[in-house]
Amino acid sequence: MTEKKKKTAFDASVGSFVAATIMIYVMMVLTYVLTFIVPGGGIPFWKWALSPILVLFGEDRTSLIAIIALLVILGGTFNCLDKFGVLKFLLDKITEKFGKNRKMLLVVIPLFFMILGSVAGTYEECVPLVPVVVALAIRLGWDALTGLGMSILAAGCGFAAGICNPFTIGVAQGIVNLPMFSGIWLRIVNFGLIYALLVFFLQMYSKKIEKPVEYVMTDKEELNPIVAKTDYYLDSKWKKMIITFRNGVVGVLPGVLLILMANSIRFTLMEGNILDTILGKAVEVAGVLPRWSVILFIYGLTLFMNFFIPSGSAKAILLMPLIVPIAQVFDISAQLCIVAFAFGDGFSNVFYPTNPVLLISLGLANVSYGKWAKWSMKFQLANLILTMVILLVGLAIGYH
Repeated sequence: MTEKKKKTAFDASVGSFVAATIMIYVMMVLTYVLTFIVPGGGIPFWKWALSPILVLFGEDRTSLIAIIALLVILGGTFNCLDKFGVLKFLLDKITEKFGKNRKMLLVVIPLFFMILGSVAGTYEECVPLVPVVVALAIRLGWDALTGLGMSILAAGCGFAAGICNPFTIGVAQGIVNLPMFSGIWLRIVNFGLIYALLVFFLQMYSKKIEKPVEYVMTDKEELNPIVAKTDYYLDSKWKKMIITFRNGVVGVLPGVLLILMANSIRFTLMEGNILDTILGKAVEVAGVLPRWSVILFIYGLTLFMNFFIPSGSAKAILLMPLIVPIAQVFDISAQLCIVAFAFGDGFSNVFYPTNPVLLISLGLANVSYGKWAKWSMKFQLANLILTMVILLVGLAIGYH
């Protein structure tokens, strides 16, 4: 009997990858059809068909290539760490130390990821840590959904809270000539409220599904897999490490394809010359709304655009010059518009099926999109209500 081939640290299940690919392809087709429905639109079929490749030569090529390169390098690196026992050793040590007080990790780990997203604008870069946190959550008696909530969901929430997120707050404030990261006090309050909601959601869920902690270490030899691996590693050839790294890279290639396909949606919108038409009509609608609803309209417009354009900085460049002048007609500050924009950009990143980072994370955790959407829906709805209230309160107190 042959031994079953082990998956690399970054391998997603075939079913999850196929489902994600089909989902994004459908979105690509719908976007292509939209270019023929919206007046003034249209794009050659060949250009649409090659759009996942053409994005590598588009205006966002630098950031796109950087993300892909980072994912590839980390894929190979984490596979080496996995195969040489480092990840298992770390999980064992964490389980040994915090197994009896696991609830603390349910508070600390989401805070860590939220800070990364809110302060450094980290989102795609969190992907390598997702399988580690998922494995830890399972080891601690929870499940893959809990691990996803502690990691990628928390990162998305932090990205949206945006205390000083350079890719949303920083870019948007620069466009409308506001001091960099000014008006920070409200965003700090937002961070605290959203963090409290997330931890409450995770704790309520974990109580329903938690099992006894899996203690896997039985003696000192098991507590030091790195030592056991070190002698073997020193005696082995570089070929072994190169092959291991290569297998890790192969494991992330499906994720690279998803990133290219998702980015091709924005490419089609831009090349099809329909984005300006859509935004123009939206601005016309905003001009006749009641004052209190304009800020919520800006929130909703960003949510809509994020379905097609996941990039926060790209949306800021497109939206801010349009929505801020309209808002100022209603005496709504540019600062509040930026908060609404950050909310609309960040939270939907961890819900929309067109976001490649979410799909890659779900694949790594072997969780279907349907299961994720059903699980996270309650949090997303509660968070939507919370953030709408924040915007209305900001409007009422004249936040600027």
